Amino acid sequence: MDFHFNNGFIFMINTYGTAVLIIGMGNLGTRYLQGLMKSNCIKDIYCIDASNESLALARSRSEDVKDKKYTGKIYFLNKIPENQNYEILINSTCADVRYETTLEAITKNNIRNIILEKVLFQNTDHYENFLKILNENSMSAWINCPRRVSGIYKKIYTQLNKNLPIEISISGGRWGFLCNTIHFNDLFLFLTNKSTISNMEIKKYCKPFESKRANFYEIYGKFTGNIDNHSINIECLDNSKDLIVNIINGDKEYIVNETQGIFINGKNSQSFKFLYQSELTTSVAEKIILDGSSDLPTYRETYITHLNFLRSVQLNLKFFAEFKFDNVPIT
Repeated sequence: MDFHFNNGFIFMINTYGTAVLIIGMGNLGTRYLQGLMKSNCIKDIYCIDASNESLALARSRSEDVKDKKYTGKIYFLNKIPENQNYEILINSTCADVRYETTLEAITKNNIRNIILEKVLFQNTDHYENFLKILNENSMSAWINCPRRVSGIYKKIYTQLNKNLPIEISISGGRWGFLCNTIHFNDLFLFLTNKSTISNMEIKKYCKPFESKRANFYEIYGKFTGNIDNHSINIECLDNSKDLIVNIINGDKEYIVNETQGIFINGKNSQSFKFLYQSELTTSVAEKIILDGSSDLPTYRETYITHLNFLRSVQLNLKFFAEFKFDNVPIT
């Protein structure tokens, strides 16, 4: 039995009954693994991937962790185990198989909490289906949109006057418009204390092209949406310009250069650094294990925005409308 101190309280964690399941051991999945290895709240980590090459990458990166506190076992498997108890399921697969693999893990095992990557699912029917599955199994689920837990955006959040319009503009080049716009949508939800975005529109600047992942597509384009009197404008161009987030609230303006790691507030500027997934995962997992909560957005609160974004892709981009009764090929 380990003792953990948090805000003056002592939590007793039974490390011999705490296991985590990671499905998908690509680049992101291996970073989740590294983050979990920096915690002593976990007994067993199960790493699942059909590819032996991906499992070899996971094993190699597990050996690179220098500040590890983990003393339990790590299992590298090609198939999802059965009849196991997992405190957390992390699904870092691509969106085309995320729904099916998550459902398989839930069906075969006892799972309490889930962390999902975005784009959540490619089939619009899966969103409501998954909500039903969560409710039927009394599970909690969060979406890994970490900007709302970053220090710099938490700082901006505390300074915003929510009674005045909040206008957010994001611009930059080649940052993955279709697969990453949802991150900025979630930032918009966080800064405005809302859960859904209205009047989503997408304009393309080029024909869809195959992304760095085979069989998935991207575009350069523009996204707009609003929440009451708040608005968001996102643009991705075919150039190498920095990714910049500009936030206007009344007479205040906040500029976040995410590429350079510079925050400008009026005449003041400061440098900042986003945590890597291998750093962020440690605290996220421990908070879920300690008290069953997370600062990440919950599935129940924000999935509608993810679903509406997928629908707007189909509605505004004829190429993707062809996949109306199939999986929309973005991840």
